[in-house]
Amino acid sequence: VNQTFPPVGCQNFGVCASGITVTPNYNCETCKCNAGYGGDRCENVIPVDICASNPCTGVKSMCLPHTTGKYECICPNGAIGADCSINACLPTSCQNGGRCLTLTPVVFKCICPPGLFGYFCELRNPCAGVDCGRGYCQVMDPQTFYCVCPPDGTYGRYCMTAPGIDLCDLQITCYCHYGWGYGGETSALWPMPCDGVTCSGRGQCQYVPGQTEHFCLCDYGWTGANCETQTFCGLTPWWCKNGGDCVDNPDGTYYCNCLSNYYEERCRGYDVCQATTCSGRGKCDQELQPEVMVMKCACDNWYAGLDCSDDSPQKLVDAYGVENYLKIKALVDDKTSNNALFLTSIPFMVMQLEPPIREGLGYQIDELITHVEFEGMTLNASEVFEFFMDNSLGNCYTFGSSNINSTFSLRSTGFESGLRVRVGSTVNESLSWDEKSACTVFVHESTKTISSESINYNPIPGDLTRMVVQQETYSRLRMGSLFSMACARTPNDVNSFYTTGGYTIEACFRSCYQDMAQKMCGCMDPRYNMKTNATKCQFAQFDCCESIIPSRGDPSTWNECFCPPACDERQFNVVMTSSSIEDDCEY
Repeated sequence: VNQTFPPVGCQNFGVCASGITVTPNYNCETCKCNAGYGGDRCENVIPVDICASNPCTGVKSMCLPHTTGKYECICPNGAIGADCSINACLPTSCQNGGRCLTLTPVVFKCICPPGLFGYFCELRNPCAGVDCGRGYCQVMDPQTFYCVCPPDGTYGRYCMTAPGIDLCDLQITCYCHYGWGYGGETSALWPMPCDGVTCSGRGQCQYVPGQTEHFCLCDYGWTGANCETQTFCGLTPWWCKNGGDCVDNPDGTYYCNCLSNYYEERCRGYDVCQATTCSGRGKCDQELQPEVMVMKCACDNWYAGLDCSDDSPQKLVDAYGVENYLKIKALVDDKTSNNALFLTSIPFMVMQLEPPIREGLGYQIDELITHVEFEGMTLNASEVFEFFMDNSLGNCYTFGSSNINSTFSLRSTGFESGLRVRVGSTVNESLSWDEKSACTVFVHESTKTISSESINYNPIPGDLTRMVVQQETYSRLRMGSLFSMACARTPNDVNSFYTTGGYTIEACFRSCYQDMAQKMCGCMDPRYNMKTNATKCQFAQFDCCESIIPSRGDPSTWNECFCPPACDERQFNVVMTSSSIEDDCEY
């Protein structure tokens, strides 16, 4: 039996099947295992259908489990992202069986079937399916093609007639064109205007019946009386993009004849705005990036997002007013360059909301604490943890609080004893900074209230963290003794103390700060505990509150701040170690 896993004797977070009934050596009689584990001591790993929770949220996406215990989302046409949730493609985005591919959340590309082209695969290639024999097919326009025959003399509409073949030997009846007839066996009655005219091999000689003049109808990209000069479009047939036609002018200039909805000198621009309405809350604009046109929505006031569907700014305006919202927005826009300012402003903003709303913004106990046990006995987290909401820390949960009618005493020491908690936080709901997805642990007296200045510890996310706690109790000498010094026994021994619970020097200094905020700003900082019925600073006073410490220094140096150490105090020495968890952690 491995005694190092919780509870005693049950591995992989298994629990005692009979509650608190254990054998004299503190091993469970029988273990009740979590999903995915089995065996007498939950030591065996049972394959779990990791796709059962449908982690691939995209429409028609498919979850593919791997033997490593991880899964892969197989996305349908058009979707991208780890869970296939990003899709810029609509059912009608690509025409004629084209396959839509998402490039960004708002930009897509159509992969066209053979014979089709265009941004939406809306254009058919007239050369598709055309066999030009030994020649090649040249697109003249979206409806017309021309077979360019090789220079070996092969001719015909499809370059199928080989040179040197006497058609008369094949007993073919000849039907002569105007000006030609039979003389003897097979002789011309008179010469024709195009006789001997080759148009440099780059065109066809044409004439008007009954006239002696001729002219050359040049192939695409050639000009001149005998098609001897190559045009700009002939030299650069690829110049016009997205199916646009390069057109040569008689004066030597050229232009692109773009297809519908395309624009720009070379037809590189496409009116992507026809695919969006910006949710009716903004105006669509577009920006040309390399080889692709990107849509941009200029949103109306108080709306945001790629398609202006985000109405959170409007909600902030309703909650804080226009002036405060604009200040909030400036801070949010500055967050990537000034993370410290953003972090200090979050509690200031949140504390403007009513307590029930603030509580709902933080983790609830069933979201944060997924398993708790003490000495091998599984507990109900909501019954043994006391909830309180700190202005700066948010939702906090205390085990062993003096306000909970339960007492937990250690039977033995060591890693296998005491409190064991499995804590999880959803990383993708946190800010982008890694440390903000972790949890903070405070070790303190049951009668004391913590604050953001209290000593705390940060377990590494995804690791198994062990904390061994030692308590030291000491009392300062009473006044009058040779080595005595001023100390406080209760909050009543100091001038200001706005925190509930027993006296701590940190809470006293913060109360001094609040008195200074009242003096300098005419209100108290909502990030910390305040005097009853005090005026709460609004966001317009944020800069004033932030200027107090830089201008006055630390409260411990203020003459008007009297905060002696506590007369009786407990000190907790904590040894914290971490080790990786072998199985995957989903938090």
